[in-house]
Amino acid sequence: MDTIISILNTDAAITTILGIFAWLVARVFAAKPEWKSITEKYGPYLISSVKAAEKAIPNDVENKSLARLDFAAQTFLTAFPDSGISTESVKAAITAVHAKMESEGNI
Repeated sequence: MDTIISILNTDAAITTILGIFAWLVARVFAAKPEWKSITEKYGPYLISSVKAAEKAIPNDVENKSLARLDFAAQTFLTAFPDSGISTESVKAAITAVHAKMESEGNI
Protein backbone atom coordinates (compact mmCIF):
# COMPACT_ATOMS: atom_id res chain seq x y z
CA MET A 1 0.00 0.00 0.00
CA ASP A 2 2.84 2.38 0.81
CA THR A 3 4.33 1.69 -2.62
CA ILE A 4 1.12 2.70 -4.39
CA ILE A 5 0.84 5.88 -2.34
CA SER A 6 4.45 6.79 -3.01
CA ILE A 7 3.97 6.22 -6.78
CA LEU A 8 0.77 8.29 -6.83
CA ASN A 9 2.53 11.04 -4.88
CA THR A 10 5.08 11.67 -7.65
CA ASP A 11 4.92 14.71 -9.91
CA ALA A 12 4.29 12.56 -12.98
CA ALA A 13 1.34 10.76 -11.40
CA ILE A 14 -0.24 13.97 -10.11
CA THR A 15 0.21 15.62 -13.52
CA THR A 16 -1.37 12.62 -15.23
CA ILE A 17 -4.33 12.56 -12.85
CA LEU A 18 -4.90 16.31 -13.24
CA GLY A 19 -4.60 16.02 -17.03
CA ILE A 20 -7.24 13.29 -17.14
CA PHE A 21 -9.49 15.34 -14.88
CA ALA A 22 -9.08 18.45 -17.07
CA TRP A 23 -9.82 16.39 -20.20
CA LEU A 24 -13.03 15.03 -18.62
CA VAL A 25 -14.17 18.50 -17.55
CA ALA A 26 -13.50 19.83 -21.06
CA ARG A 27 -15.54 17.00 -22.59
CA VAL A 28 -18.49 17.72 -20.29
CA PHE A 29 -18.52 21.46 -21.00
CA ALA A 30 -17.92 21.04 -24.73
CA ALA A 31 -21.06 18.93 -25.17
CA LYS A 32 -23.79 21.00 -26.79
CA PRO A 33 -27.36 20.30 -25.66
CA GLU A 34 -29.71 19.06 -28.35
CA TRP A 35 -32.05 22.06 -28.06
CA LYS A 36 -29.18 24.40 -28.94
CA SER A 37 -28.46 22.61 -32.22
CA ILE A 38 -32.20 22.59 -32.98
CA THR A 39 -32.31 26.34 -32.36
CA GLU A 40 -29.38 26.92 -34.71
CA LYS A 41 -30.78 24.70 -37.47
CA TYR A 42 -34.48 25.53 -37.29
CA GLY A 43 -34.42 29.03 -35.74
CA PRO A 44 -36.79 30.81 -38.17
CA TYR A 45 -39.31 27.96 -37.98
CA LEU A 46 -39.23 28.03 -34.19
CA ILE A 47 -39.84 31.79 -34.24
CA SER A 48 -42.80 31.29 -36.57
CA SER A 49 -44.20 28.60 -34.27
CA VAL A 50 -43.87 30.88 -31.24
CA LYS A 51 -45.58 33.77 -33.04
CA ALA A 52 -48.37 31.48 -34.25
CA ALA A 53 -48.92 30.25 -30.69
CA GLU A 54 -49.02 33.83 -29.38
CA LYS A 55 -51.77 34.65 -31.88
CA ALA A 56 -53.73 31.41 -31.52
CA ILE A 57 -53.90 31.18 -27.72
CA PRO A 58 -55.63 34.16 -26.04
CA ASN A 59 -54.34 35.70 -22.83
CA ASP A 60 -57.36 34.65 -20.73
CA VAL A 61 -56.76 30.92 -21.20
CA GLU A 62 -55.86 29.01 -18.06
CA ASN A 63 -52.20 27.94 -18.15
CA LYS A 64 -51.64 30.03 -21.26
CA SER A 65 -47.85 29.53 -21.17
CA LEU A 66 -48.18 25.76 -21.23
CA ALA A 67 -50.91 25.93 -23.87
CA ARG A 68 -48.76 28.17 -26.06
CA LEU A 69 -45.73 25.92 -25.59
CA ASP A 70 -47.76 22.86 -26.59
CA PHE A 71 -49.26 24.66 -29.58
CA ALA A 72 -45.85 25.88 -30.78
CA ALA A 73 -44.32 22.42 -30.36
CA GLN A 74 -47.15 20.74 -32.27
CA THR A 75 -46.94 23.37 -35.01
CA PHE A 76 -43.21 22.75 -35.39
CA LEU A 77 -43.49 18.96 -35.26
CA THR A 78 -46.30 19.04 -37.82
CA ALA A 79 -44.04 20.96 -40.19
CA PHE A 80 -41.12 18.56 -39.61
CA PRO A 81 -42.66 15.15 -38.88
CA ASP A 82 -39.64 13.12 -40.06
CA SER A 83 -36.98 15.17 -38.28
CA GLY A 84 -36.52 12.62 -35.52
CA ILE A 85 -36.47 15.35 -32.88
CA SER A 86 -38.10 14.56 -29.55
CA THR A 87 -40.98 16.69 -28.30
CA GLU A 88 -39.06 17.58 -25.15
CA SER A 89 -36.09 18.86 -27.16
CA VAL A 90 -38.41 20.94 -29.33
CA LYS A 91 -40.08 22.39 -26.22
CA ALA A 92 -36.68 23.27 -24.74
CA ALA A 93 -35.67 24.99 -28.00
CA ILE A 94 -38.99 26.85 -28.15
CA THR A 95 -38.55 28.00 -24.56
CA ALA A 96 -35.08 29.36 -25.37
CA VAL A 97 -36.33 31.10 -28.53
CA HIS A 98 -39.32 32.57 -26.68
CA ALA A 99 -37.10 33.92 -23.90
CA LYS A 100 -34.80 35.52 -26.45
CA MET A 101 -37.71 37.06 -28.37
CA GLU A 102 -39.23 38.35 -25.14
CA SER A 103 -35.94 39.91 -24.01
CA GLU A 104 -35.55 41.63 -27.39
CA GLY A 105 -39.14 42.89 -27.27
CA ASN A 106 -40.25 40.96 -30.37
CA ILE A 107 -43.35 39.52 -28.74
